[in-house]
Amino acid sequence: MKYAEVMRFAMGTTWAIEREKLQVIAGILALRAQGKKLSKAEVQARIEPFAARGPSDMARAGSVAIVPIRGFLSKRAGMFGDVSGGTSTDELTKTFRTLAADETIGAVLLDIDSGGGTVPGTPECFQSILALGAAKKCLALVNASAGSAAYWLASAGSEVWITPSGKCGSIGVFTVHEDLSKAMEMEGVSTTVIQAGKFKTEGSPLGPLSDEARAALQADVNETYDAFVRDVAQGRGVTPKVVKADFGEGRMLSAKAAKAAGMVDKVGTMDEAITYLMGAKRKAPMMSGMGAEVLPAPTFAADPPPVVERQEVTVEEAPEPTLEVIASDVRTAFDEELELKRKDHTAELELRRAKLRLADFS
Repeated sequence: MKYAEVMRFAMGTTWAIEREKLQVIAGILALRAQGKKLSKAEVQARIEPFAARGPSDMARAGSVAIVPIRGFLSKRAGMFGDVSGGTSTDELTKTFRTLAADETIGAVLLDIDSGGGTVPGTPECFQSILALGAAKKCLALVNASAGSAAYWLASAGSEVWITPSGKCGSIGVFTVHEDLSKAMEMEGVSTTVIQAGKFKTEGSPLGPLSDEARAALQADVNETYDAFVRDVAQGRGVTPKVVKADFGEGRMLSAKAAKAAGMVDKVGTMDEAITYLMGAKRKAPMMSGMGAEVLPAPTFAADPPPVVERQEVTVEEAPEPTLEVIASDVRTAFDEELELKRKDHTAELELRRAKLRLADFS
C-alpha cells in the first residue's frame, strides 16, 4: 500500500484506539508524507512499545492455549506494513474457531497487550470469542494494556483479569478530518475535483468539512460507539447505561479502578491465570445449541441395579428372488385377475337372464 493511500485510509477510518498510539502512527505517516523516509530500525524504535505478535506465536501450557493479542489491531495483517506492526482480527477469528473445535484444548488464555486499532473486523472477532467461551473456558488477561478495540475483545472473555500494573478502557471511537487546502495553496498547488455522485468526495482533505459532511461523520461515529457499548455490556453482563457511565467514559482505568467499576473480574498475574485455567474443568457441551441444562449423574442409595446383558438376535434375511420366480408371480397374478373378471362377467349374464324371465311372466 502506497503512503498516499495509507494517509487517505488513516484520515477516513473510524478508530477504536488510544490517542497516543494513533499519534505515533500519524507522526510516522506525516514524516513520510513530507518525503522523509525512516529506516526500518527507526520505525521499529517508534512502534516497539506496542509492537505485535500474531496468533502464529500461540503457546500452550498443558491443555491451556495461550493466544497473544498485541499491538495495533486491524482487519488484515500488514495493512500498514512496516509503519505500525499489528495483529489481524481476521486471523484471530480463524484461530478462535479452530480452538473451539480442538478437543485437546481445555481452556484458552487471551494474553492482551494492545492499545486498540480500527473498527472493521473487531465486532466479528468479539463474536468469535463469545462462541469460544460457550465451548470452553476463555479467560482474557489484560497484560498490561487493553485499550479501546482491545478491551472490546477482552470483554467477550468468560472472565476478564488484569495484571496489577495494567490499564484498560478507552471505550470510544473517533474519526479525523484534515483540511489540507491552505497548506497546498502555500505550496502553490491547485486541485480541481471532478465528481459524479452528490457525496462522492464528502470529507475530502482538499477542502473544509461542510456541516452536512460533519453530521454524516458524527452519525457514523455514534453508530459505531453504540455497537461498541452494546457488545461490552453483553460481555460483562451489565446494561449499556452502566458501560457509558462507569467504564471510564473514554479514559483508561488502572487495575484497581477497573476492578471497582466491574470492567474486570480479578487482578492477577499471568502465572496465576495459567494455574487457574489448568485446574478449571471444561464446560459440559450444550444440547441443540439452546443452553439445555446438563443433569447430574444419578446416585443410588443401595447397590445399583444389575446390568442386563444384551443378547444379539439374528434375523435371517429373505433370499433375493430370481427372475424365474418374479415371472411366475406375475403370471399367477395375471391369471387370478382374469378369473375374477370371468366370474364377474358370468354373474352379470345370470342377472340379465333372470330379468328376462321375469319380463316373460309379467
